[in-house]
Amino acid sequence: MVQPEFLETVTKPGFHFCRSTNCDVVYFHPDGDCLRKPDVRVRVGMKETEDPVPLCYCFGFTEAMVKEEIRATGQCTIPQRITAEVKAGNCACEIRNPQGSCCLGNIAAAVKKTIANRRTRRAYHQTHGDISMVSKTASGQMQDNDGQQGKADGVKPDDSPPSWSADRKRWLAHFNDSVA
Repeated sequence: MVQPEFLETVTKPGFHFCRSTNCDVVYFHPDGDCLRKPDVRVRVGMKETEDPVPLCYCFGFTEAMVKEEIRATGQCTIPQRITAEVKAGNCACEIRNPQGSCCLGNIAAAVKKTIANRRTRRAYHQTHGDISMVSKTASGQMQDNDGQQGKADGVKPDDSPPSWSADRKRWLAHFNDSVA
């Protein structure tokens, strides 16, 4: 798990895994020794912000795989697939996972976060309209995905609800001018 030059260092008992997501320390010892991200051979999922963000070190599941499955199907079967592999005796998290423990907690957190983000985006679009589906008609009017002319969600300019943000109105005005 660690780079060869640190193999002797980690034989010392007492190293702990650092769960902080905002630092590059992976393992630390009470006497002050620490190993950072460059000192280990694998990407440490909770320390990464760019793809690929590993979640399961035994079966190769990543955060992107969780997001893609939820995007495509609305659900994620990765936890059940891992559970089946664990029951079959094909798991070695204590050895392969830098945390030294089962990855199912990290998988469950990634699924929960992805679904929550998806719900938040969906609620936003239901409240504010889907501005990605805006087009111009031949007469130069804005048209939404339902064929309604006027604002992006079918509301005519003269009956715009006061809840619309000034930023959205500016964006729509810019879009109207730039598509012309």
